[in-house]
Amino acid sequence: MNRYFNLINNTFKWQLFATLYITILQVATLILLGRYLDNNALGSFAVFQMIFRMALAIFDPGMFFSVVQKHEVSSKLLKLLTRHQLVYLFICLIILCFSIFILKINYVSNIILIAFSFLILFLIGIGSYTQQVLILKDKQKDIAIIQMLAYSIELVVLLILLMYYNPVYCFSFSIIIRFFVMYLINYLYGKTLSDSTKDNQIDFDSHVHSSRFNLYNQVLSFIQGHYDTAFIILMFGLSILGPYNLAIEFSFILFSKVNPLFNKSIFPVIAKARKEHQEPDSMMARQFINFISVIIPLYLILYVNSNSILTWAYLEKGSEIYYYSSFILFVALIKAFNNILFTYLLASGATKSIFYWNTGILLINYSICFILYWNQWSMDHFLYFSVAYSFVVLLFLMIQTSYHFPLFFNEIKSNGLTAFLILFFLVLILFGLQMVLHNPILLLVLSILVYVLLFLILDRKRLFNLLNLKIV
Repeated sequence: MNRYFNLINNTFKWQLFATLYITILQVATLILLGRYLDNNALGSFAVFQMIFRMALAIFDPGMFFSVVQKHEVSSKLLKLLTRHQLVYLFICLIILCFSIFILKINYVSNIILIAFSFLILFLIGIGSYTQQVLILKDKQKDIAIIQMLAYSIELVVLLILLMYYNPVYCFSFSIIIRFFVMYLINYLYGKTLSDSTKDNQIDFDSHVHSSRFNLYNQVLSFIQGHYDTAFIILMFGLSILGPYNLAIEFSFILFSKVNPLFNKSIFPVIAKARKEHQEPDSMMARQFINFISVIIPLYLILYVNSNSILTWAYLEKGSEIYYYSSFILFVALIKAFNNILFTYLLASGATKSIFYWNTGILLINYSICFILYWNQWSMDHFLYFSVAYSFVVLLFLMIQTSYHFPLFFNEIKSNGLTAFLILFFLVLILFGLQMVLHNPILLLVLSILVYVLLFLILDRKRLFNLLNLKIV
């Protein structure tokens, strides 16, 4: 089991370093986004982002999911999976064309953004396999370096383009540049690595079946997860979608950085442990306790400081974005838990049951969307509902996880009491500080100090392990 721990911790270290660097670049880009674009332009860019995220959700890894999940790769296997990926990519492009018209988005009149949307979708669809090959071969350090380089080039290109062209085109095109650079370097580097599995040892049908179910799951997960976007476009239009989307970007920035760190480090190791007939429950529980020890304090600190941060970053837009964020931050935290539990289930190979789960959630989400639209709910009602609904989904995912990993929650109860006590005290202290302090810098500094001191007093070993980048 120590071998698995070392794999997880080594992956985590490199992913953390890359994430910290990339986060700085993305925060800078996010501030520029809010200052350069008005609400309508933000709405148009939000639609581009939705298509971009759809491409990531469905096609990265897409049909190449089984390469890491089954820990097998060969040239013949990659060609087979690529053919299937291209079929689904073509279907997705056709559906996307109809969806833009059905939703009656004014964005349709902007042919350049439509072209950029199709281009990013196609690029991710054909290039995502390059990273899966490197993940399989434990090239996490190299992946981190490539990602940092790609994000750096993206920001440089963006700053240059902003001096000459329409900002909404600049932000869209710079994302395309990032993925082009990243996939190109991944491809060239991957060509130097040999196949790790002989063709006669690979069950090709099993790979296609597993990856296909994962792709279906990702499609359903994406569609059911974006019912709010459909509702807002239909009810309020792009002028409301723009600031709402910026609030989502702000609220989910921790989710988008912290969760991949834990997911990417644990997913291939759980898959490998299952392949070798080992029980990963204890290892998962240790990682999950460390996960909540990181994600909950970070979101608490962000929440109590969100008003001052958003006012500084977005000036007159700040108050509107803060109002949305005050709800969406809770949704983001709950979905952070949903996401990591979902990763455990995927790594266990439960793609078929997850498919049925996502189908059910999809039907529920859009039934709810129809009811909200029919009854002309206000934005306030919708935001309150989003928080409650996310929590209900979390409860169902906990039940699913306990079914596939029977010892998981018992291990958490046995080893996580101190961490939960720290989090309880942290909540009380931070909300108390928010009520009495009005200096944003002092509040931010004290929030971090309280977090560190609580761990020093109550769980020093865990704190030092986290500082040494050990998550199990």
